[in-house]
Amino acid sequence: MPTAHFVALFLLAPLTACGAPKGEGPRRCNGSAAACERRLDEITVAGAHNAMSNAEEGWLFPNQSWSVQRQLGAGVRGLNLDVYDEGGVATLCHGYCSLGSEPLVDLLLRVNEFLDEEPDEVLLLTFEAYASPALVEAAFRESGLRSRVISPDGPDWPTLDALVEADQRVAVWASDGGGDAGWYRDQWTDWVDNPYAVARDEALPCEADRGQPSNPFFNLNHFITDPVARAEDAALVNAAAVLTEHIDRCTAEMGRPPSQVLVDFVDLGDAIAVVAQMNEG
Repeated sequence: MPTAHFVALFLLAPLTACGAPKGEGPRRCNGSAAACERRLDEITVAGAHNAMSNAEEGWLFPNQSWSVQRQLGAGVRGLNLDVYDEGGVATLCHGYCSLGSEPLVDLLLRVNEFLDEEPDEVLLLTFEAYASPALVEAAFRESGLRSRVISPDGPDWPTLDALVEADQRVAVWASDGGGDAGWYRDQWTDWVDNPYAVARDEALPCEADRGQPSNPFFNLNHFITDPVARAEDAALVNAAAVLTEHIDRCTAEMGRPPSQVLVDFVDLGDAIAVVAQMNEG
């Protein structure tokens, strides 16, 4: 269910999450100097499918190994999340809250802390929403993250450099159950994606599923659900050769590269490294 390392160690110098010494050299937006001059809809991010559902924090049948903090630290810049109304509280769950849950505000607090520490990073958040926009907004306001959410006022999205300068570094969409034309947007007004329910014996598809192909953002679902996510499957499809073949094929069919490459078990394979290379091109 949707809506994706190069790690350099420099001794004696503080680092950003993407490996560039803080305060030295040109700005690197999301790890890339070239990306700073591009609009938000002209870059690609590595996305974590069902990012909240992770083994590190004890979720059952997880889609990820790492906590969201570790995902962000490793280079993930797209978080795909499911949010429910649990007793009037916006709560992250994956289908059944008995498999794992967390108040949305708690995760957003950690996201806000990450942005405090990494001033050149821009994030995309996509929700499958079963909670009202009002509940979701309450969590954003309580966490302090609401002030950093982009509210574009025209058809053209800002460059990453402009977003960093304004400290408006989070874009938020809802794929179901909410969203409007302001800060909490309807995903399929702005995005198109390829099919996401792919079994082990099927080819990874490229054709448009939800949204219009002309929409500015393109989400590439690149994972197998048969019937749940498995690390063994992710290790195979996240390998660079398989991933780049899918990206190249879908780029040709859609007429532009994906805005997000959404994967399960982002710690396995090469998704973060492949996306980093795309943004340098």
